[in-house]
Amino acid sequence: MAKAGKIKYRTGDVIAIPLPDGLFAYARIFEYGDLGVYQYSARDIQSIQEARGQPISFFVVSTDSAIKDGSWPIVGFEPFQADEDPYAPAVATCYDYDTHTWTMGRPRISHKGVDKFVSDKQVKDLDRLLVCHKPELAVEIIVDRLINGNHAPYKVRES
Repeated sequence: MAKAGKIKYRTGDVIAIPLPDGLFAYARIFEYGDLGVYQYSARDIQSIQEARGQPISFFVVSTDSAIKDGSWPIVGFEPFQADEDPYAPAVATCYDYDTHTWTMGRPRISHKGVDKFVSDKQVKDLDRLLVCHKPELAVEIIVDRLINGNHAPYKVRES
């Protein structure tokens, strides 16, 4: 394993994320620390070509410490093309899933580094913002969504 803080990465790099039970998930690095998790997992670390052909299943925001220390190795680079957006889709912020309430009093989204209040209609079916300040938390979300197929708790519920 490389020394912490030594591995540099860039938007467009594809990483392998070790999961429990010996699986690896794959994610592309987007702007603002967003990871676009491919709808793909494998028993071994695969080349970028294996993941590249798969769609992005969902996004997760995570600390980059596991990338920098080599725990989540970079398997390749896929530059963003002119017609691609290097930003994750908008996410709902300040939303409490359990109570289905908005902590700021009304719906709010974050996109491309900008937060703004919006209508109920604009947050329908959006993922809610979850920032994983530890790599283990990102792995838990990836397992729950990618392996278990459990997406509902990560989205804004319908009124």
